[in-house]
Amino acid sequence: MAGEDSGVRNLDEVIEVLLASGDGEGLSRLFKPLPASDALRELLRLSPRERNSVLTLLPSSEAARLIEEAPNEMAVELTERLDASKAAEILEELDSDIQADVIGELDLEDTNAILAEMDVEEAADVRQLARYDDDTAGGLMVSEAFTFLQSDTVGAVLRRFVSEDEDFERYRGQHPYVVDHEGRPVGVVSLRSL
Repeated sequence: MAGEDSGVRNLDEVIEVLLASGDGEGLSRLFKPLPASDALRELLRLSPRERNSVLTLLPSSEAARLIEEAPNEMAVELTERLDASKAAEILEELDSDIQADVIGELDLEDTNAILAEMDVEEAADVRQLARYDDDTAGGLMVSEAFTFLQSDTVGAVLRRFVSEDEDFERYRGQHPYVVDHEGRPVGVVSLRSL
């Protein structure tokens, strides 16, 4: 038990040193290998000011992983303390349903500041989804979809689907949509048919 306390104290000291030196890469090396729940637990052990610094220094994708793991109320609190441009970078890494949950709970001033920093189309999607209550179909909806071009071969689609690409991992269980070169839907295909 004493060794565990010493390890926690040492980790706190390492985080303190990395924060003092503004070492985002070091923080990333420390947080990234941890399971998301453990990384979030370490983040929440810090003071609110230190949490904000960690999220600001971490790459946006790593900070998004922590925000995504946090319960909604905590995700909102972590996000509202951030600079609007950093908050926007982090939110752009999240799925649209989580973006909408966080944005929907922020005050209007924070919401407008963050959405002004986001990609225009993505901000419009978030605004639309944030209008729905969390426990309704609209609140559970996501704007991302598994798509491929009508000119893609079956082999190319299957290779993309089974690749290590995280984008396709999140769409498992969805039927892929076939789109034209302008991104307009032209059909749906079942995975079984592929």
